[in-house]
Amino acid sequence: RCSDGVVLVADKIVTNQTDGLNFYFAEKLFSILHNVVIGSSGSSGNFELFRNHITAYINRNQTKANVNEILLTLSSQTYALNERYRTRHSSAIFDILVGIGHQDKPATLTYLNSFGLLNPEAKYRLIGSGSRYAKTFLERIWNRI
Repeated sequence: RCSDGVVLVADKIVTNQTDGLNFYFAEKLFSILHNVVIGSSGSSGNFELFRNHITAYINRNQTKANVNEILLTLSSQTYALNERYRTRHSSAIFDILVGIGHQDKPATLTYLNSFGLLNPEAKYRLIGSGSRYAKTFLERIWNRI
């Protein structure tokens, strides 16, 4: 079992809704610091913009970025990008999960919806169209460990 209680799992299939049922493969998880991992569901294009904004922010502020500042920045960027494109196309929104390892307490999992609202998760959270498959997968491997 995971020693600190947080596991992020993602598939790599991205559906291109503008072209019907076409799909491609891409990473849906990324790490911005050694102790912060982010995953997404929803619009991959918007998430790429988000990833670029957050990576640039961390590069500029790496020495002074703390967990609270990072969560607030994630929240504001999630809201800003989703609001910018929400009225143009309803499928242009995304949400994120953030796993954070702490030195002085157990790791935490936080869900940010498309409005950037922070929701700490006590047990688990599934997002995206593949969430029911992820739940089945995790239940099977969790019970084997």
